[in-house]
Amino acid sequence: HDAFGTAHRAEASTYGIAQFAKVACAGPLLAAEIDAISKALANPKRPLVAIVAGSKVSTKLTILQSLAKNVDQLIVGGGIANTFMLAAGLPIGNSLAEKDLVNDAKAVIEAMKARGAAVPIPVDVVVAKEFKADATPTVKAAADVAADDLILDIGPQTAAQLAGMLKAAGTIVWNGPVGVFEFDAFAKGTE
Repeated sequence: HDAFGTAHRAEASTYGIAQFAKVACAGPLLAAEIDAISKALANPKRPLVAIVAGSKVSTKLTILQSLAKNVDQLIVGGGIANTFMLAAGLPIGNSLAEKDLVNDAKAVIEAMKARGAAVPIPVDVVVAKEFKADATPTVKAAADVAADDLILDIGPQTAAQLAGMLKAAGTIVWNGPVGVFEFDAFAKGTE
């Protein structure tokens, strides 16, 4: 098995087939990724900043909970950030989020606060009315997201705030895009 990006998914090609193999092991790319993350988390140069982004909290909840015990700063992005925005009481319009995991997001925020750390919540976002590459991007304050808006990226103020945290970091671990990077108008936050 050499697909690090899908190793957490219990699907036929990553998990199902291994149940029937007489011998199963990690391939060299997967092993190298595990070695790299183990080294980064075992003895990091501080401050240790983690970026966990992508579409769903549910696929990364255990990672978020584990990192909340160890990192100095936990940055969330993408649809994951939308769930955390809901947890912070902000509107997200029609944006992708997992409303049933808002309490889990609040627990991660509280775990970080208890350690004197934080999960920065976006102060501005880039929205559109449609999920399309040619949709018109509009920068809005996070508190001003309309009911028919889709949050597709972080805004420039949030990007600058996060860039400052990253510049001060001693070690950064990063998984997932903070916006819909496949669409040029919504790739700035990830860039």
